[in-house]
Amino acid sequence: MSSARRPIIFNENAKDWRTPPSESADAAFAFHQRHFNYQPTKLIALPDIAADIGVKQIYVKSEVSRFDLSSFKILGASWGVFRCLAARLNLPLTATLQDIKTALDGSHYTLYAATDGNHGRAVARMASILGMSAEIHVPYGLSSAAIASIESEGAQVVVSQGNYDVSISDADKASQHSYGLLIQDYAFGDYLDVPQWIVDGYQTMMREIDDQLGGDSASLVIAPAGVGSFAQAVTSYFKQQGKDTAVVCVEPDTAACIWKSFQHGELISKVNTPTIMAGLDCGTPSKIAWPVLRHGVDASITISDFEAHLACKRLADIGVPVGPCGAAALAALLRMGADDKVHLGLDCDSIVVLMCTEGARDYAIPHDVGSDSATELANTLVQLENIVDQPEDTGENESHVTRFISHWLEHRDIDTHYIDIVNRRPPLVDVPPGARRTSATLCPLVRRGLDGSNQYEKEYSNDEGIPPRMKSGLAAAMIATAVAKQATRGNVKLCARLQEEYN
Repeated sequence: MSSARRPIIFNENAKDWRTPPSESADAAFAFHQRHFNYQPTKLIALPDIAADIGVKQIYVKSEVSRFDLSSFKILGASWGVFRCLAARLNLPLTATLQDIKTALDGSHYTLYAATDGNHGRAVARMASILGMSAEIHVPYGLSSAAIASIESEGAQVVVSQGNYDVSISDADKASQHSYGLLIQDYAFGDYLDVPQWIVDGYQTMMREIDDQLGGDSASLVIAPAGVGSFAQAVTSYFKQQGKDTAVVCVEPDTAACIWKSFQHGELISKVNTPTIMAGLDCGTPSKIAWPVLRHGVDASITISDFEAHLACKRLADIGVPVGPCGAAALAALLRMGADDKVHLGLDCDSIVVLMCTEGARDYAIPHDVGSDSATELANTLVQLENIVDQPEDTGENESHVTRFISHWLEHRDIDTHYIDIVNRRPPLVDVPPGARRTSATLCPLVRRGLDGSNQYEKEYSNDEGIPPRMKSGLAAAMIATAVAKQATRGNVKLCARLQEEYN
């Protein structure tokens, strides 16, 4: 583990902050019990990990199968769709899905959503149940498997030419017609009601946890956070009067919009580098989530893709197969030091609940970003450069390298601004606009113009097309940047080019 890694942010005021119960969440729980052949998902004990951590017990709330989908998202999507349609069709909250379907007969309503995978599939499933059309917008670069899972529900998938935030904007614009309904767990502008209904739907999970714990109470709950809606649901529930539960939210190193919002004391948008925790790859906190998280979350933690991968393996080894988002809570717990646990009040009598939000899925095995050794770092950069044999104009090799560099830097809280390959542009890691702290600018490949055309003729010193000494120099520069960040109060900026060019 790097000594320079991004720290945990503790919120001292959260311990005494409380939120009122939600009548909508009560109604959502009753709604779920009436539909989908409702059964609570499992709360699985992890006694061996509890012994290692030094607490009484650890449980994982396993959402690997919720209403026949491999994610909890259907809890929020179902209630959000129901509330939205009930309001549009003037039906009471006691109506059934069959009542909704009957009232929709002959209409032309379409559900719209943006997603990194699971939310979009849940919205598409609700459209299928109700005999509606669905149009799901996804960010550029979303895996073909995720797209196929959404299409399997009968939805049309539209790929945006940008990240998750862009896909939200695209879905919102597409829904702007008389029969368009945006079902999004992200609040922005005056779009507030549906995201809150989705959050209320998520609280069914928390009610199940209380029931499954019997007479015990959770001392700490750890929840993964993307735009923060799920973490909002967890915080809103466990910070009600009469409860004494600490809440921790965990994000990917490279998609830490909530951590950075805590750091700045206000809602912050962040351009992300892609992560294997795709469901958490979000750049802006939800407008209604941030105030709750700011006051109610006891600690904000980020983890690397490699730590999420190791947590996946550890859970799989004990018979709990999960995806990277589902393993994020365990990864957050494992990265805590002794002082961090004391800060959160953990001891031998504590009960910890890990919110596992997705089942197992395929993902690219990440490299470890924890090493501060220049030699190990240079070797990794060379391996990544040659990970795939791609035509020169695809930029795929360079994308592997620049993503790793961005992950390595963000792990150490060095700001990056990642621009992925779109329309054959080379990937860049650039200085964030308005950055005031240590930051990085990387131009990894200048063998072609932004339109993909070749601009220069090159000569290289070996068959790989890159002098090995350049990777060593880049590794040394990255290490020096991390050291300088710790040693100076001023700004430090890393500027580097991964491949030499010759005019």
